[in-house]
Amino acid sequence: MVIKSQSKKIDLENPDTYVTCRICGSIMENLTQHINRIHNVSGAEYKTRYNENLRSKSASDRHSKAMKMFLSVPENVEHWKSVQEKQYSRFTKEERKDKWGRGGVLHGM
Repeated sequence: MVIKSQSKKIDLENPDTYVTCRICGSIMENLTQHINRIHNVSGAEYKTRYNENLRSKSASDRHSKAMKMFLSVPENVEHWKSVQEKQYSRFTKEERKDKWGRGGVLHGM
């Protein structure tokens, strides 16, 4: 059985395509936003409590690939690192919390 989830496919016969929320039983590719918004639990709290990954293997592989592309310096673009550093340090911890709520404290930006 295949479930369509936000334009990605979750195959219930392939455990690499989904993770199950230990709090409510929801099946998703990535639990990060779900546990933050619905259960008011941070990713660190969830991992400590349940000792499980927040992303499925397939979602984790896609995220890893995207981050490698984002963090790499494109050829002949010398200013790229400074652009990235400014983007991450643009908001203070308090501003992130105001902008994104509970998850803002740990938000990558």
